[in-house]
Amino acid sequence: SFGIPEGIGAALLVQTDGAEGQAMEDLLRLCEVAVDVGARDVVVAQNEKTREGIRRSRRLVSGCLKEKYPFKLSDDIAVPRSRMTELLLRSQEEADKDGMHFCAYGHMGDGNLHVNLLCSQETRAQAEICRTRIMSIAVGMGGTISGEHGIGIAKSELLPMEQGKPLIDFQRELKSVFDPKGIMNPKK
Repeated sequence: SFGIPEGIGAALLVQTDGAEGQAMEDLLRLCEVAVDVGARDVVVAQNEKTREGIRRSRRLVSGCLKEKYPFKLSDDIAVPRSRMTELLLRSQEEADKDGMHFCAYGHMGDGNLHVNLLCSQETRAQAEICRTRIMSIAVGMGGTISGEHGIGIAKSELLPMEQGKPLIDFQRELKSVFDPKGIMNPKK
């Protein structure tokens, strides 16, 4: 895996595609831009083993957070890409108001962000309130409370903040056409 030094506030993993020469040229230009706006360092993977190590580090983030903070609340929210920085800043502000540890990672290219409130059993109720405020911020930015994992049971109580009753009723009616007995994904 690839280690990120202590004290780094953010890491951006970028992958380019296309013809090999053009992809490398694009990647080097992105590195220049990163340095120009204050990046401490840039690392370009020179081979597949290094690329996979970097990807593996990203995949390990959630598990490492869960190990350190067993009561991690994690949500996948999405906003228009142009508002991603604002969402990160405002989410951090909301977490700070409640003394919550906050961590986020995601897919910047499609505006999908995994926001994590890292709490203890004692602070979990307050974290749930903070979670709702952050989701409300995302919706207010033209985003959604679920960028990739769906609403399911965990977010069903929050769906009305994004979709009005007529739309939710219509979705229930449509589901009943395909599932008249309510046996597919019950209560979802």
